[in-house]
Amino acid sequence: MLRRYYLTCAGKSDGGGAQVHAVCSALAFAHHHGMTYVHTPFNHIGHAGKMGTTLAAQWERAFALGLGERQINEPAFAKMRRHPLTRGFQLGKLSLKPTLLVAEHCHWFTNSHPQAYEAIRPRLIEKYRGTRHATPARDHLTVAVHVRRGDVNPIDWPHRFTRDEVILHQVQQISAALGNRAHEIHLYSEGEPAQFEIFRARANAILHLSEDVFDSIDAMIDADVLVMAKSSFSYVAALLSDAIKIYSPFQHPPLRDWIVSDAEGSFGADGLGRAISNISRSTK
Repeated sequence: MLRRYYLTCAGKSDGGGAQVHAVCSALAFAHHHGMTYVHTPFNHIGHAGKMGTTLAAQWERAFALGLGERQINEPAFAKMRRHPLTRGFQLGKLSLKPTLLVAEHCHWFTNSHPQAYEAIRPRLIEKYRGTRHATPARDHLTVAVHVRRGDVNPIDWPHRFTRDEVILHQVQQISAALGNRAHEIHLYSEGEPAQFEIFRARANAILHLSEDVFDSIDAMIDADVLVMAKSSFSYVAALLSDAIKIYSPFQHPPLRDWIVSDAEGSFGADGLGRAISNISRSTK
């Protein structure tokens, strides 16, 4: 237990989902090691040009990660000794004096200990839910499918790109497992409708393309089944959701209860069937 040490997450300038994911990893690290997390607000969201600063405030409000936490602008941290925290740093070498550790992220820890997220999930969900209105009741189940396109392509990002046929196979297995239960397939991505015609034609998917990012992640979190892309945006949605999660392996490993798909989109039908049988409501 390292109660004399504090940890803040700062310095990232990429997309909003990646920055939220980074803070989640820092919260998990701090909790696991008995440290106090200190919140540094988002400063700029990448891929947004001049809107980056405005978007930072919107992401800050949407996820409320600083709610109930110590804040970096408190006088106590102005003159406190600071030390960068990166992979390989040995905590035993820290000074006996109170120290503020600064990390861009702690993925090197959570990627080795993904279950560390379990301990903080209720805290993350409470923060997020406190900023939102109640979800309207539905008379059907929903399957949210996140398809990462936009800045990701099979040439430059082969480790983050998932082929249409693989995603379609995942969706078709889910539909088969749901059987006669009323459900809708909602696909969230960026691009033109023609790029996603295969999902509309073969899975009857409702397309949500280049829509408001916060509406999209809300819908993904509220779904009964979430088909994840290989992205931090999906990963954050999965951490905040009680949905059945269908996970495609990439650099950030799954939690224990996530259903893992293989490279062709297949996964254990028995596990999915059991999870679906545990959905105790037909409305939401």
